[in-house]
Amino acid sequence: MNHRQTRNALRARLAVPLLSLLAVAAGAPTPAFASGDAATKFNVFVPADAMSSRRSYLVVTNVSPEPAVVDIIDDNADGDSDDSVLGVSLATGESYVVRVADGAVNDDYGGKNDGDYFKIRANHPVIAMMGNASSWEHDWVPSEGGARGTSFFTFSLPTSGSKSDLNVFSYADGTKVSVSDVSTNVVTATANIDAAVPLFTTTLNAGEDLNVRKHGLGIDALTAGHTYWVRADKPVTMISGHLNSLSGGNQARDGGAFVPSANGSTNGSLFYLTIPHETGMPSEKELRVVCPTAGSTLRLFGANEDSPDWGDISVNLLENAGQYRECRSVSRFRRRHKSPLSEL
Repeated sequence: MNHRQTRNALRARLAVPLLSLLAVAAGAPTPAFASGDAATKFNVFVPADAMSSRRSYLVVTNVSPEPAVVDIIDDNADGDSDDSVLGVSLATGESYVVRVADGAVNDDYGGKNDGDYFKIRANHPVIAMMGNASSWEHDWVPSEGGARGTSFFTFSLPTSGSKSDLNVFSYADGTKVSVSDVSTNVVTATANIDAAVPLFTTTLNAGEDLNVRKHGLGIDALTAGHTYWVRADKPVTMISGHLNSLSGGNQARDGGAFVPSANGSTNGSLFYLTIPHETGMPSEKELRVVCPTAGSTLRLFGANEDSPDWGDISVNLLENAGQYRECRSVSRFRRRHKSPLSEL
């Protein structure tokens, strides 16, 4: 049945460098929404997984400062609506977790294997995440107001062995960042922000992050079933999932995500990122930059943890609108560009 369920010491040197992208072009940036913004209405398909040990999940989290009432409707076009739940009340930071294998019908591997299509409706902004119990996933986490913000909640799904990670990227000097565990019950995914347990606090300058420049503060920091609250006193972006490893193995593979820019959307001119990949396999790193404006100049910079400076990696002119640039197996990274761009 539906259930609400499924939360440093010396750090090893990390294999994932910090990257930045700058894009410059003629014409004003086009306003755009970020992928996965908080909203009051979502339509989400959660596919079945290919392995019985890595069940598929839908997680709906209240990121607004007000309690939210949420309807999660399992569309019956596939012949069942057993995972529907109506009128769920979620406090700030709380989640409702649906595992599609549960309920009267198993829509996951070993059952109908057809997944579930959900309609989510809420009276205050929530975020919706689909994922599975795997150590090979990551994505950017939206705040209440967009991909760039000062308050983020993330629920940590079960994994296939490795603990989950988080990373935060700063766009202004002197940005104070804190990470707290707000879980009160890891079975029901309830949370209480007034009883937050601090994990760590640090200060980031523009272009810095938790895991390269701060030597792995966010690596292996998240425990499955727990809810975490990330706060900053200036807008930042946040990514969560499997990003690196302290011990190596079974982590940070096969994921992909649209990177938010400095303006909070996926269409912008300055991006900070790392590219997660299996330890010892830099050939797995890939970046694709798409420029909607003709005459865009793309600059890629990189920085490692042992270097305080950004180094040039490449400069490219994209003459045509819609043209893209792929970068593979790059060892260090940051990008800029004189035109709005989207990035994968």
